[in-house]
Amino acid sequence: MKTDLRSWLTDVEAHGELKTVDGADWNKEIGTVVELNAKARGPALLFDKIKDYPAGFVCSPARCRAPSVCR
Repeated sequence: MKTDLRSWLTDVEAHGELKTVDGADWNKEIGTVVELNAKARGPALLFDKIKDYPAGFVCSPARCRAPSVCR
């Protein structure tokens, strides 16, 4: 089991199960992208360079197709 977000992200990315989304609008796009991705059973999403926010990350690891990583 992963105990910290950074190692989890590294493992998910190594399995090809992480998609980084740059420049999304927090108010108009992120919710829709997350919903559509969940319905499509897409990879984990990592939002960066979010409009109106300082540099940093918001993670949405709601779905993951690599069970060995998502425990």
